[in-house]
Amino acid sequence: NWKITAPGDAPDIELAVENKRNFNTPLYGLRRHADLYTARQLHMLGAFADAVAEVPEWVTQDGGDAEQALAIASVLTICVSKMAQSNSSQSRWRVRSGPSKAEPAFGRQAIPMLWDFAETNPFGGSVGSWKAQISSIIGGFKALPREVRAGRAVQADARKAGALLPPGSALIATDPPYFAQINYADLSDYFYVWLRRAAGRIHPDLFGTMATPKTEELIANPYRHGGPEKARQYFIDGFVEVFSSLKRASRSDLPIVVIYAHRQEETKDGELSSSAWDALLEAMVGAGISVVGTWPLHATNSTRQVGQGANALASYIVMICRPRMENAGSTDRRSFLSALRRELPEALKPLRASSIPAV
Repeated sequence: NWKITAPGDAPDIELAVENKRNFNTPLYGLRRHADLYTARQLHMLGAFADAVAEVPEWVTQDGGDAEQALAIASVLTICVSKMAQSNSSQSRWRVRSGPSKAEPAFGRQAIPMLWDFAETNPFGGSVGSWKAQISSIIGGFKALPREVRAGRAVQADARKAGALLPPGSALIATDPPYFAQINYADLSDYFYVWLRRAAGRIHPDLFGTMATPKTEELIANPYRHGGPEKARQYFIDGFVEVFSSLKRASRSDLPIVVIYAHRQEETKDGELSSSAWDALLEAMVGAGISVVGTWPLHATNSTRQVGQGANALASYIVMICRPRMENAGSTDRRSFLSALRRELPEALKPLRASSIPAV
């Protein structure tokens, strides 16, 4: 019998042990990213990542130019990180009415402890295989329009995003982070360690650190900011800066579109509240932005772990916003609720007549 040992160059990055909301495995001794994989999976992913790192040289040897080499290697790097999603102990077996199959990691935005997992075949033709990743990305390319202006993606602090554009020049559409629910940077390390290994040489600007930067992440992270209240204030102050910056870049004849969602939470007194909505709206008001319209957007996925047999959030709210007028008035809570009860019933009738459910 052969015993496979973990490679010495396995990703030696610690999981967010303080974050018990999104990371459960450290409670059971799996404290590093390498612990989430079997030794065989670590060898396999490392081999694929190292092979992709050599692709630019192979492309140029075959007569391709530097831009082709960069593009091909970048796309294949994404395929490596997608393989990691299905080739770890986070891959679960999904039993359904049709043929059962393995499901990749991140059925929800967390790394939970799984007591049993499905090991996929990277050299097969189904979930977790290299062939499946290539087929998926080719399908995406086929769906792209042939005649289109080139886009531009920039990695930057959202608080300074408006400075990347001339004042009053852009249509702004944004989907802010969900307060304290998802620790994006901590979770991103799951993919980052393999992306960096495959593309660190061709994208040194993106992969200059061993793990994802976390200090300036704009979420209400209690363990990073000294408790819930300080984390909440950090979130509000940061988004006052974000919306102020975006407002300067927004065209005056176009709205600012903000997409957000958060379930209500029950307080100790049994009342329903939403600290995430309160914080985001407070930041918008602080930045001088008014919500002038809302629209529900249905968005759910039956394969999400949290969505299977659960009363899970299935809608997002699209907020249509404009700069707040200087002479805009204000009101107190009692007057607001009184106006809401007076005006809401009539406002709901056109929605119901159009089969648009209230959210």
